[in-house]
Amino acid sequence: MLIGETSGCVYRSQNGMPARDTIHLGPGDVYRWRSHERCVSEDGLRLMLDALFIFTVNGNGQLVTDVQIIECRVQ
Repeated sequence: MLIGETSGCVYRSQNGMPARDTIHLGPGDVYRWRSHERCVSEDGLRLMLDALFIFTVNGNGQLVTDVQIIECRVQ
């Protein structure tokens, strides 16, 4: 379950978290995963979050993760 808290308002994920995926990466490989999340508060406010996750394996075989928030808004 994803829970975000802003100014005392609690939002709960509506997209069936947790997400599970299995990938295999080697040195120099890149995997991109885009997430569209919709969270709703008890009083009906909706939090929309669009993020891009980038997973890269560097030359030493270490996993490097970058998250880019594309859009975040309350409706």
